[in-house]
Amino acid sequence: MNKILKIVNLKKNFGAITASNDINFCLEKGEIHALIGPNGAGKSTLIKQIMGEIKQDSGEIILSGINISNLKTEDRIHLGFARSFQITDVISDFTIFQNVLLAKIGKEKTFYNFYSSIDSSEFALEQIKSILLKIDLWDKKETPASLLSHGERRQLEIGIALALDPKLILLDEPMAGLSLDKIEKMKVIFNQIKNDVPILLIEHNMDVVFSIANRISVLVNGKIIASGSSSEIKSNLDVRKAYLGTA
Repeated sequence: MNKILKIVNLKKNFGAITASNDINFCLEKGEIHALIGPNGAGKSTLIKQIMGEIKQDSGEIILSGINISNLKTEDRIHLGFARSFQITDVISDFTIFQNVLLAKIGKEKTFYNFYSSIDSSEFALEQIKSILLKIDLWDKKETPASLLSHGERRQLEIGIALALDPKLILLDEPMAGLSLDKIEKMKVIFNQIKNDVPILLIEHNMDVVFSIANRISVLVNGKIIASGSSSEIKSNLDVRKAYLGTA
């Protein structure tokens, strides 16, 4: 598979504290790659470096063959990053359809009149319909965002991210606060969209991670101690001792 995101020898220190210790991993086309680890393992610092919010001390971040190590966050987003919890542009008074359409307009930098021609545009309708079908909100397309449940809002955030035509989506704790039935729905959605856009997943729900991740990397004390499939991670003694809590 093609490497969409490649992290090479990434290092970050805060004084005497090593937050990222020579980290190497990649996100490949068509996969969900989960990044897990205990609290304080360095996940947040790593994600902020990937997004350009914190500058690494050394190492490289490569997106689809382009070295983006020194680019600003907005430039990385322009090149194809989408991060779920950064999606704060959900407009409560707009419908689901209009929210996703607005994201598409922003991406294309094209002016439309929301209240006249755009709703009758067959081209726009088909693009938004495809996204809303993927996130299972097509039947509620005329529902104002203010009436959505927490789980449906999460689905809409994914739809907004997809409207940006990203090269990858970074999902940070997407299952937090969701009911069991919504978790199952989100798992189905993620497995569908990964074929179009690979997902870098940060998640504490191990049942979710082990059921949907194609690969898992375990971060402990700023260092990745293991990478592999669910079965490989479950059977890894270092992981079981450091994170899963069994010897």
